[in-house]
Amino acid sequence: MFDSLDHLIIVVANLEQACADYECLLGRKASWHGQNPKAGISNTIFRLENTYLELVVPTGGSQFSQVLKAHLDAHGPGIFGMALATANLDLCRQKLAAKGVMLGPIMDGEASSPESERRHWRMAVLPAEHSRGLFTLVVEHRDPLALPLARAEAGHDGRSLVHRLDHFVINSNDGDDFKRCFSDGLGLSLRLDQSREEWGMRQLFYRLGANIMEVIVSLDPDKMPANDYFWGLAYTVPDPEHLG
Repeated sequence: MFDSLDHLIIVVANLEQACADYECLLGRKASWHGQNPKAGISNTIFRLENTYLELVVPTGGSQFSQVLKAHLDAHGPGIFGMALATANLDLCRQKLAAKGVMLGPIMDGEASSPESERRHWRMAVLPAEHSRGLFTLVVEHRDPLALPLARAEAGHDGRSLVHRLDHFVINSNDGDDFKRCFSDGLGLSLRLDQSREEWGMRQLFYRLGANIMEVIVSLDPDKMPANDYFWGLAYTVPDPEHLG
């Protein structure tokens, strides 16, 4: 049903400053700058080799914008959600329904930017009860390659660029229920489930196309979070000595 991780959504308080920070971190210029008045956001996108990062800032009074504002107030800037890629959203919807997982309404989206051709996509939100409260979209792009790779900043060569997202991490308080939702319900490919007593954690590793989703669960009940949340991400670089 799902081909890969389509992208990660990162909510920020100041889009201009966040863009500058990510350009410095990645060694790349942004692929896209745009606005989505219907969603009540402005966004900047960095497309890497295996996924893209979308920086969003709430700008309007839409329901989604209010959710983003509430997240910023409660948690500050950081990973807000993920989007799973599918080549056929209608078929994906049917297969999920057969498992008892009902997607939200399918919505059409389009955007244009001076840096790129017009982009078109269809998407649906996965209800919170099927994602353990983690904001999750299902996305079908008409042309995934319409979004260009983030090009190198001046002064950077192949050694000093972030090339790919290696993996991202979710902190969960219930590994078995996470498997129920994401393995049984969504059919994601679980490659490893292990407990590391020396680290005090259980780890679940999912393969999402060219990406990896790592789920960590503390073995100490007193250290478990109240709710699941996106904890962080790691990048692949060819030569760490040349970064910065």
